[in-house]
Amino acid sequence: WWIEVSGVEEPKTDHPLWSLQTTNKRTGGDTWRCNECHGWDFLGRDGAYGSGSHKTNFPGAYNVRHMSIKDIEAILLGSTNPNHNFSYVLDYDSIYKLALFLKEGLVNMRLYISYEDKRPFRSNPEHGKKQFEKECVKCHGAKGNQLNFGTDSKPEYIGTIANDDPLEFVHKVRFGQPGKIMPALRIKLKLSEEEKKMPSGIQTGYTMDDVMDILEYARTLPQK
Repeated sequence: WWIEVSGVEEPKTDHPLWSLQTTNKRTGGDTWRCNECHGWDFLGRDGAYGSGSHKTNFPGAYNVRHMSIKDIEAILLGSTNPNHNFSYVLDYDSIYKLALFLKEGLVNMRLYISYEDKRPFRSNPEHGKKQFEKECVKCHGAKGNQLNFGTDSKPEYIGTIANDDPLEFVHKVRFGQPGKIMPALRIKLKLSEEEKKMPSGIQTGYTMDDVMDILEYARTLPQK
């Protein structure tokens, strides 16, 4: 969120609640990311991050979608725990948008993806390929490895994420990636000013079936 919110810097210290757990060894800004506590499926300890290196044993946020926007805002302002008060790092407009996302944007990922083999239950990879070639290929390339999200020694491409963490992949397809493509790379790719940020599948009009189709096709792309 510090990338998207103007005038906000990445936190350098751990989130106040982080000391309540010892299993997740991440520090600093990572501890302030909602997904690090609640998971990309927002199920927290009951979801994909209930085990492994991301485990924190914090509860999920999925069920807040049944609450009113006002009540969700109150949680983000510390009503249930004063250490969960984000008002000193996020302005009210950002708090509202986050509450609106939690109210309207969450889906039950267990209905779409097998947590055991990390594949969609139902998909049409041929349709996914068409969607990829229509929307994604310009920035990511035909093989999905034109942009490296990792490092030179440990690269991470679309195919990597689709296979390793499909829940993150789905979130990014649905809502985009924070930040902008670096100017030099944007010029190299001949992208317009409007194309400097990853588009949101919600705005594009993707259904969850579309997203599953793209995920299944992306699983066939190079991982290294």
